Amino acid sequence: MAPIKRTEIIEDGEIWPSFDVINLKWIFGQNYDNLLKFLAFNGLIKNKMKCPGCEDFMSLNKRREEVEWKCKKCEKRKSVRDGSFFSRSSLNLSKLVPLIYMWLKDFQNKNVVEELNIESTTVVSWFNNCRNECINLKEKIGGLNKMIVIDETCWLNQEHRKRKNGEAREELY
Repeated sequence: MAPIKRTEIIEDGEIWPSFDVINLKWIFGQNYDNLLKFLAFNGLIKNKMKCPGCEDFMSLNKRREEVEWKCKKCEKRKSVRDGSFFSRSSLNLSKLVPLIYMWLKDFQNKNVVEELNIESTTVVSWFNNCRNECINLKEKIGGLNKMIVIDETCWLNQEHRKRKNGEAREELY
C-alpha cells in the first residue's frame, strides 16, 4: 500500500480539543486517524519518528489495520506504538484505548468483554497492566519548602466521621 504523504501525525499549529471539552466516546467512534491524532496530541504516542538507520524523518504508512512509520530511504519500519505504553500489546488501538478508558471509569470486566468483544483474559491482563503502571509511576510529593495538605474527606467516609450521638470525631486514621 502506498505511504501516506505525511511525516507527522499532528500538523504544526493544528488545534485539538482539550480533555475537559472532549467526549472520549466521540474519539473512539471516529476513524483511526482521529484516534492517532488524539494519542499524539496528548503525548501518548510519538508525533514524529526519526529512522534509526539514516536519521531521516519517517513517513506514515498504512499497513493491515494499523498505521506504521516507514523510512523512504532505507525501507525500515516502526510501529506508531514504538516507545509508548501501547507497545506491549498487539491489540488494535481502537480496542485498547477504550479498554484503558473503561479501566479508568471502573467498568466491570464482563462489561468490557461485552462492549469491546475481546477475551476476558485480555481484559484482566490489561487491567493489571494499568494498575501496575500506576503503582510504578509513583512520584514523591512535597519537598524542601513545600507544604502538603491532606484532605481528610479523602480518607474517611461519612459514617466514620460521626459518633453515634452525631458529634464529629477529631481523629485521623
